[in-house]
Amino acid sequence: MAELRTAMDNIHRDVAVRSEKLCEQVCGPMRKKAHVMMAKFALGDFVLLEKVVKFPNKLALNWKGLFRESRVDSDYVMEIQQFVEPFATSVHHASGLKYFNGASPDVSNDLLNYGAFGDEGFYVKDLLGSRYSTE
Repeated sequence: MAELRTAMDNIHRDVAVRSEKLCEQVCGPMRKKAHVMMAKFALGDFVLLEKVVKFPNKLALNWKGLFRESRVDSDYVMEIQQFVEPFATSVHHASGLKYFNGASPDVSNDLLNYGAFGDEGFYVKDLLGSRYSTE
C-alpha cells in the first residue's frame, strides 16, 4: 500500500509541474506586459463573445451576442449561456470575452432585443409553410 501511495504522489507531483510549466508558457508573455490585464468575470455577468472575421488580407474581431455567465470553471475559464433561445451553452477562456457595459442586474425588454438581434441570427421555432418553385 505504501508503494501505491508513493507512486500516486509522484504522478500528482509530475502533473503539477507540467501544469505549471504549460501555464507559464501561455500566461508568461502576458504577465510581462504591464498593460495586459485579464478580466475576472463572476457568475451572472453579461458578456460579449469574440468572433474572428477573416478578410482577404487580415484578421479582425467582432463581438457578438449577449451571453450570461452560467458556470465558472476557474479564474479564466467559464461557461456562458445564450441570453435568448435556444439558450445554448459553451465554454470559453476569458481572453475571448468582454463585459457588456449596458447591462444592469435586472432584465429589460431592450436587453432581450439586443441579445436577439445582436447575435446575427434568429431562432426559428416552426416552419408554417413552404413553396417550391422551379424558376
